[in-house]
Amino acid sequence: MPDSAIRLIGTSKRLARTTIIESRFIHSVYPSKTKEQGRKLPMSESTEKTITVCQVADLEPGQVKVVEHEGEPIAVFNCDGELYAIEDRCSHDDGPLADGTLDQADCIVECPRHGSLFDLKTGKPKTLPAFQPVRTFPVSISNDEVILEV
Repeated sequence: MPDSAIRLIGTSKRLARTTIIESRFIHSVYPSKTKEQGRKLPMSESTEKTITVCQVADLEPGQVKVVEHEGEPIAVFNCDGELYAIEDRCSHDDGPLADGTLDQADCIVECPRHGSLFDLKTGKPKTLPAFQPVRTFPVSISNDEVILEV
């Protein structure tokens, strides 16, 4: 077998091992509660709960409100009239994303610690050092109130 093939196989194994370790770390630090994160819930168990964040008038374009649900901070952004909610922590080092700079034109927020940019629509990082997405949450408006689904 050529040396390049051996190196490729070794690299491949190392990457797989790294992924497993990172996966264990993520799941041990942030236990999964939803089907998407690995734990299958019984059909009778509901995962939907709503939280009233504020009145619509209290969250103007360019502003952010942070609410907490079961100890987890969630940031609700008004990006040029569209509402988005993401977990309020950078996936790189847990920095508070609500304290970062909001770019309303592109609906991205910059982590105030190391500058990673996160897409508010998807939760995916657009730049390093972050490479894991953050959770997103559905947001709606009902009776002039901003409603967050957790």
